[in-house]
Amino acid sequence: MPEIVTVERRRRWSDADKQRIVAETLQPGVSVSRVARRYGLHASQLFAWRKAMRGSGEPAPHFHPVVIAEDGAVGAVGAGPASGAASPTLVVRLANGYRVAVPPGFDAGHLRQVLDLLEGR
Repeated sequence: MPEIVTVERRRRWSDADKQRIVAETLQPGVSVSRVARRYGLHASQLFAWRKAMRGSGEPAPHFHPVVIAEDGAVGAVGAGPASGAASPTLVVRLANGYRVAVPPGFDAGHLRQVLDLLEGR
């Protein structure tokens, strides 16, 4: 009896899909391997996409510590006026492309509502 060999068709991922999938892997605590399995990819392919996006002029993500004060205000660690300079603004970049500029002292509860709205939750 002859052996039956099946070959899976090669999938084509749009740049938007690749960016969305890579963005998922950049979230804290997310396993690249699990994301790859969910989309039927090899983890090495997903790591290659991440590397390519870093080399394509897309800035690598920078994470800064954030604290929530006892009064519920959000601010970057070390934020505040320094010798007459304007207070730094925390910029939250969402996987769907939205960016939210958060001024020092903005209420954490309101920020969560804004982020949930923009992420479609």
